[in-house]
Amino acid sequence: MAVQNPLTPDDLVSIKKALEDANDAKELIGMAEQAGIDVTAFKVRADETQQRLLRVKQAFFPGQ
Repeated sequence: MAVQNPLTPDDLVSIKKALEDANDAKELIGMAEQAGIDVTAFKVRADETQQRLLRVKQAFFPGQ
């Protein structure tokens, strides 16, 4: 019995949008860092979130 993917094409769209948003956030974090603001916690959280999203995307939507 094949297991059906619990995620929909709309979920893939949401994941891709979240990954774009994560990239935008990382750019802003970089700008804040250049301005001398301590953004260590934000960098860690952004990296962890991006990695989690990528793992979900790869697991449920390989090659997309």
